[in-house]
Amino acid sequence: MKYLLVIAARNLSRHKLRTLVSIIAIALVVAIVTMARGHIVGYLEATYESYINYDTGHVKIVNQDYQGRERLLSLNYPVAGFAQEGLSKMKEELAEIDEAKYLLPRIKFGGAVNQGDEMTNVMGWGLKIDREIEAIDLDQQLKTGRMPLADSKEVIMGQRLLERLDLAVGEEVTILYNTALDSFQGSTFEIVGALETGLGLIDGNVFVLDLAQAQQMLNMSDEATELLLIGAHRNRTEELLMETKHLFEGVGSVEYSITPWDAPGNLIDYFKVGERIYNVIYIFFLLMGCVVLINTMLMIIRDRVKEIGMMSALGLKRREIWQLFLLEGMFMGVIGSLGGVLLGGAVTKVFSVRGIDYGEAMDALSDDLLIETVAYTDFSFQNLFLSFLLGVVIVTIACIFPAWRAARLDPSEALRD
Repeated sequence: MKYLLVIAARNLSRHKLRTLVSIIAIALVVAIVTMARGHIVGYLEATYESYINYDTGHVKIVNQDYQGRERLLSLNYPVAGFAQEGLSKMKEELAEIDEAKYLLPRIKFGGAVNQGDEMTNVMGWGLKIDREIEAIDLDQQLKTGRMPLADSKEVIMGQRLLERLDLAVGEEVTILYNTALDSFQGSTFEIVGALETGLGLIDGNVFVLDLAQAQQMLNMSDEATELLLIGAHRNRTEELLMETKHLFEGVGSVEYSITPWDAPGNLIDYFKVGERIYNVIYIFFLLMGCVVLINTMLMIIRDRVKEIGMMSALGLKRREIWQLFLLEGMFMGVIGSLGGVLLGGAVTKVFSVRGIDYGEAMDALSDDLLIETVAYTDFSFQNLFLSFLLGVVIVTIACIFPAWRAARLDPSEALRD
């Protein structure tokens, strides 16, 4: 086998131009795959994290009747504990789950701000501020100011929302809202900070206040509209989900819906389907680049028919001839894939820092979904290695047919060619 490796390596320099063209074609395709995969993986990872942090947690608990009315921000179907014993007691029991690292009760409700003759709709989020900072680093999303204090009439607002309302940090704002008892009320808050998450839904619509303050003003004592469970990692969601369901079954609670972040039918599920489709597209791109390599290998075989016949006459077996040409193609695949990974990795590294700003193209969509307008590519060893490995494997597979053609040549006919 060693002598075949030596011969295959030497043969690469016999047709320098053809070999160079094949290697460049492979390198360009692998570079495109590296950049595309880095972009898609980076964007999907950011999207998954955004939905987990701000919408679903790893596991989400809501009232079953609330599930179909979530977009209406109804306060009539709260999470109020087992047998209506209160949210605090439910949290104590959920805290016993080994996989549950953080419990995040939230109240999401609708409101409006009066601007002269116009009303601007806003969305309020009542959060346990200290726990949110620990779980999702909420304080890192502040552009200016500070987080609201507990039990205070203070809020932080999305930066774009402040601009829409023509307000600034340090000013006061009066927000109108309906309580859980369907009474129409208004409260005045001091704006102590501005959020800039990069998510249009939050930056352009949301104000955040302390959970206890929200419970008091909305008549939702020891209640929340949703309870999010955050585990150690999203790959452990199945274990967290099973433990949570086991607890609810043990106490006989059937009024709540318990769903994982990637539940079938939600938006994340469609993203996962898209991720699988992109994997097929990567392979298709590589196969397109292999057309040049296959053509080159067939031309090399045609030029070396007599040589193949001579090797057969001297005792080289068909299997060894097949291995020889397969090794030549593999060497070109390794060199081309390595060059492609270096080129694609360099570009991916740049955009992992600078990001790709979709700007206005994504603004309208991101106002309704937790999708970032700036995408940062994933620059990781895993991405580079998988792109390299995929390139080598596909190229090697593409060389099987030309190598088989060479091995099937009849020695006597090849010598007479």
